[in-house]
Amino acid sequence: MPGMQRMIDIVIADDHPLYKMGLRESIDEDSTLRIVGDAEDGQKALSMVREIQPDVLVLDLEMPVMNGVDVLRSLAQERESTHVIVLTMHDDSETFEQVMELGAVGYLLKDSAAKEIRRGIHAVAEGEYYISPSLSGQALRTQKDVETGAESRLGLLQLTAMERTVLRHISSGQKSTEIAEELHVSPRTVENHRANICRKLDLRGPYALLRYAYEHRTFL
Repeated sequence: MPGMQRMIDIVIADDHPLYKMGLRESIDEDSTLRIVGDAEDGQKALSMVREIQPDVLVLDLEMPVMNGVDVLRSLAQERESTHVIVLTMHDDSETFEQVMELGAVGYLLKDSAAKEIRRGIHAVAEGEYYISPSLSGQALRTQKDVETGAESRLGLLQLTAMERTVLRHISSGQKSTEIAEELHVSPRTVENHRANICRKLDLRGPYALLRYAYEHRTFL
C-alpha cells in the first residue's frame, strides 16, 4: 500500500532478562520495528546476524562467551551490512571511541528513554549515525580535544547563522529529514549545509560532525 513504512528487522543481544524484557516492550510499541532474533551472548548474536541479516543489531557490550567489542570486530572483518547500535552503561570516551572505530553507527546509554531508543534504531537503519543526547560532552572528549577546545570553538565563528542552526539541530539528535522539515527546506539543502560545516571546520570521518555538534552544543 502507498505510504506504508518498511519494517525494520532487529536482533537484540543482551544477557540481562529483565532489561531485555523492557527493551522488547519498548520496541514493540512501534509497529514498524520487528524483533527477529534474541541473543543472550555474543557468539549467538554473531550467528544470528550471519543467518538472519537483520537491518539493526542492538548490542550490549558486556556479555558472556563473546563480548560486544569482539562481536563488532568480527562483523567489521566480515563486512556485514547490519547496522549496529550499542546500548550500554559505559559513558566514557575510551569505550565510545573504540566501538565507533569498530563500526558501530549508534551509541545509546541504557538509561535512555524508550522513545530515544526507538529513534536511534530508526536513524541507524536509515544509514545515519546516532549518539545518545544524554551522553555527556565530556565523555566524548579525548585529552587532545580538551587541549584544542578553545581553538575548536573559534571555528564556530566561521559558520553562517543557518549553518549554526543546522548544527544545533544535529546536536539534539535530529536526522537530516527532520531538520529539513523544521526549517522548511529540502533534505538536500540540509546535506549541503552539513558538507559546508565539515569543510569549514575540517571535520573528517563518518561521525566527526555528530561528535563535534554534541561537544559544542552549549555554544550553539
